Amino acid sequence: MNFEQGREMRAAADDPPPAHDSNPAGRCPRFSLLWVAAALLATTAAKLPPRPTSPLDEAAMLHCIAWVAPAYPTEAIARKLEGRVRLRFIIDEKGAVTKARVLKSSDPLFEQPALAAAQQWRFEPVTENGRSVPKCVEGEVPFELADLKPRSELSRLEARVVNDLVYPPTTPPVKTYAPDPAYPDSLLPRKLPGHVLVDFRLDSDGRVTATRVLAGTHPEFISRALATVRSWTFRPARQGDLAVAGSLQAKLDFDYVRAEGETVDLLASNELFLVQKEGVATPEVPPSPLILVDPAFPAPLLQAGTEGEAAIEFVIGATGGVERVIVVEATDPAFGRALAAAAEACWFQAAETNGQGVSAVATWRHKFSPTAAIRSGQTFAQFAEWVRNSDPAALGARGLDRPLTPCFQVPPVYPLALRAESVKGAATIEFVVDRDGRCRLARIVSATREEFGWAAATAVERWVFDPPTRRGAPTAVRVSIPFQFEPPG
Repeated sequence: MNFEQGREMRAAADDPPPAHDSNPAGRCPRFSLLWVAAALLATTAAKLPPRPTSPLDEAAMLHCIAWVAPAYPTEAIARKLEGRVRLRFIIDEKGAVTKARVLKSSDPLFEQPALAAAQQWRFEPVTENGRSVPKCVEGEVPFELADLKPRSELSRLEARVVNDLVYPPTTPPVKTYAPDPAYPDSLLPRKLPGHVLVDFRLDSDGRVTATRVLAGTHPEFISRALATVRSWTFRPARQGDLAVAGSLQAKLDFDYVRAEGETVDLLASNELFLVQKEGVATPEVPPSPLILVDPAFPAPLLQAGTEGEAAIEFVIGATGGVERVIVVEATDPAFGRALAAAAEACWFQAAETNGQGVSAVATWRHKFSPTAAIRSGQTFAQFAEWVRNSDPAALGARGLDRPLTPCFQVPPVYPLALRAESVKGAATIEFVVDRDGRCRLARIVSATREEFGWAAATAVERWVFDPPTRRGAPTAVRVSIPFQFEPPG
């Protein structure tokens, strides 16, 4: 893949994921790999000609600081024999030549002298992004009788050799173990399609060493995608003879598999229903959820074990964004505010009429249940009880094996109700990162306006971190984060 393709993929991560039809062929999601080769983009070579006719790219020119001319073999002199040896060698981080080998030669007589000379050469270290890096290099060493004449300038031989050096091309990594993730059981009743774009780093042994999510439609998909990618192994990329680290991107698609004869209504499966409003025509094609955000369970009500529900009415605009939200009913005002904030962060494939996007009005009813499962064997209420009974010091960041590392974060959505006022604001949210890296129990500590608090709490519960550990054991961590809000430009 070329650099422009990589840039296009990264740019796509900033846009809402496209609508995706269900896949009747099977539950296993599809994924595609995009080789970025971050360490080598500037020096990727074209196919090498039999003999290089152009020097290295000027920005990557090698500077020889110690040169040794190859000894001309006595037998070759006696036979008046000339020749060439094509070498490949690695220049390490200090500029020393290592692992030199002969690719081809016109005569075996010249091979050992060429190797012996090359192993004594020294170059200024190659730097990329301010760091010295190893590079694989190849080029030809000529053996010409004219260079033996007393007046011959050996510096010209050095220039011919050094200026003809090239970087061998880079081959991408190859998957050796890369299973597909399964569709999360927790989302099966909702039948949501999902997409996750993961950026990850491979070391020179082909192991995944760092992961970051560029885009994702639901935390359940994100957690599953991250766990799967971290299990993958590769045969590493190679720049010539040098195994190199680099970056990869993988797009993983999750699809609900319909049973034979089953029909799927994504809106109804997620308690969403279109409503007819005076002056609003029924669209020919209904909207479809792309990013459906779960509401944050109001922490005080969860801690008290309060069950409840809320219903809202909202407008899905002609471009798929939510444009207006009204709380229709709520057993507690906090439930209504939480559901409204979640709706404002959702994104839809817009309804259509005559092939054009049109607005649609929908209702959403959500039940807030402390007994709902958040992971296998544990409910919201059980997790909240465990946190309440834990020693505060045990939930602090002190003693973690490594600092908390975010894998996926989204900013809060500026509240619709405040856009007319165009005011700045702030909120502080306390939450717990659980043993799986999911963010739970978001609590509004303070907010200049309540809407800012709910927007921030909703965003936080979509975040995913590397699972925290203490002394190698999974743990949970309490976190407090301040947010600043600026009115949309």
